[in-house]
This record gives sequence, C-alpha cells and structure tokens, in this order.
Amino acid sequence: MPPGAFIGVGFMIALKNVIDKKRAQKATHSQSKPVIERARVSTTD
Repeated sequence: MPPGAFIGVGFMIALKNVIDKKRAQKATHSQSKPVIERARVSTTD
C-alpha cells in the first residue's frame, strides 16, 4: 500500500470515532429527558 493510504485510513478511523462519540452523546441525552405523565381532563357540558 502507498504511504498515503495509511494516512487516509487513519483519518477514516478518526472520523468514525467522532461520529460514534456524537451518536452515543445524543443517545444518552435523549434518555435523560423527564417522563411527562399526562392527566386526562374531562369536561361536563
């Protein structure tokens, strides 16, 4: 393999690590939202 291929593979691995880290952050952020229980409202007409 040419030397540039090793640099390219290194950049691709680094990019994948960044994407995985952001995805994991997003997953933990969305799970930490509080659960809102909705009350049922009845009206008498």
